[in-house]
Amino acid sequence: SSTSKFSADSSFSALSSSKCGDVFVLGGELDPSGIEQLKRNANRPNIFKSPIASIIWDAQHLPLRSNSVDVFIVDMPFGVTCKLKKKECFKIISEIGRVLSNGGRAILLYMGRKTLREAVKRTKGVLNMGEVRPVNIGGLICGLHVIWKGNVPSAVVPTDDLLHNEDSNRRKKMKL
Repeated sequence: SSTSKFSADSSFSALSSSKCGDVFVLGGELDPSGIEQLKRNANRPNIFKSPIASIIWDAQHLPLRSNSVDVFIVDMPFGVTCKLKKKECFKIISEIGRVLSNGGRAILLYMGRKTLREAVKRTKGVLNMGEVRPVNIGGLICGLHVIWKGNVPSAVVPTDDLLHNEDSNRRKKMKL
């Protein structure tokens, strides 16, 4: 695995705007229509400057070597139509832990905070929860979770309480 050139506060935009060759981007999806959408997005100008490869895969059995990925960005299945079962979440998080390099991180968009925390705990210290940010997707409040392989860097403070407080404040405002 290569050494990441990005700081703890880097984002997907920083990764995607890298000069060609700095980052290898691999997109995976279980559904072939998702791969087609990825290819359409990848061809849009000014979105990605690095080459993008795509593959059909099952996130519970990633076709990647152990310790080979520095950064994972995942839009976990959620919502009414494709709610992820606990057992599947546990398997996906375990696979992410297997393929992440030491010090690597996964950035996950996911609704199930408790399930995700439980899945990370089941890795017995291999993975650790970092920062959590609330994200509003059409009125559905989800979390953008950063999970680290190894220790969470000291500059990054977990903010799960922030998510809970902002979530509570939104609920109060919505009742007015």
